[in-house]
Amino acid sequence: MKKSLTLLVLLMSMSFIFAQQDHQKKAEEYLSQKGEVNFNFKINDLSELDIWTKKLSILNYDPVTKTVYAWANLQQFRNFQLNNIEYEVREVDNVIGPQLMSNQLPISENQLRSSTLFFPLTAYPTYADYAQQMLDFETTYPSLCEIVDIGGTTEGVGGGDKRLLFAKLSANVSTNEQEPRMMYTSSMHGDEIAGYPMMLELINYLLTVYN
Repeated sequence: MKKSLTLLVLLMSMSFIFAQQDHQKKAEEYLSQKGEVNFNFKINDLSELDIWTKKLSILNYDPVTKTVYAWANLQQFRNFQLNNIEYEVREVDNVIGPQLMSNQLPISENQLRSSTLFFPLTAYPTYADYAQQMLDFETTYPSLCEIVDIGGTTEGVGGGDKRLLFAKLSANVSTNEQEPRMMYTSSMHGDEIAGYPMMLELINYLLTVYN
């Protein structure tokens, strides 16, 4: 009985070690590929969450399982590893599957468009389609929309050089009127893929309804 218990403990320990090595391997792969990793770990008390909030980007917290879901860059993750805390790295949190892009839509659907993109959007716009659609808004609604280029990016895929565009919407867009103004921005980071399609939808909706 004692030997069986010892063997069971040994097997469980080996299983834990192998599992942790697998998660560490995944973390290193994602850090090498992207310079960042999403992972989760458990805490003993809610008060610990305040400490980790200052060291990591906390994505979510499950109070039932006391699991913290976090994002870290290379330096943040190295600092986290110094604490020797068990963690899990899941593929579903780190790998985005293939997405349908606007330039992959069937030709028949493209031919039916009066503008570069078809609304409501059924695919993620490529940068080229996004930039052209912004110009399409101005061309289609010249009295309501003016596209303002505030500069370009300096970092990112291909070295950056992506234009930062604003759509100025007003009943008298060419006139600087003394009226309340609001500025909406969609994204702060290049990997936030939901913001800019939603902003295109909003611009299209406002122009279509107002017109």
